[in-house]
Amino acid sequence: MEAAPVAHLGYDQVLSILRLLPAEAVVSFAATCRAFRDWASTDVLWEALCRRDWGARAAAAAAVALAERQCRLPWRRLYAEVARLGALSARRLRVKGLSPRPRASHSLNLVAGWLVVFGGGCEGVRSPS
Repeated sequence: MEAAPVAHLGYDQVLSILRLLPAEAVVSFAATCRAFRDWASTDVLWEALCRRDWGARAAAAAAVALAERQCRLPWRRLYAEVARLGALSARRLRVKGLSPRPRASHSLNLVAGWLVVFGGGCEGVRSPS
């Protein structure tokens, strides 16, 4: 059996191609064989995908937060956790005709290996009326 044409490319060439693909396609590529799984699971690739999909500032903030907590979470797992959070939905609750006031800030924290969103307080911040 002859090797697939992509197997003849170098790592840097494949990495350049993978950076252009959606995350789902990278995961599918990784499922094809062990060598491709190794290439598609590198922190270099997933950090690039995080920067592309979230923006450089958000990815840099995530890197700083992980470094401050001395947590060695692979970028691929971080991407998956954030994607899972993005799949969650929320809706506004009404209590006897009133809605809760919006929060001024939220924080994304790593707790026991899970990314958790915490709502911030409203001290000193007025919500739009």
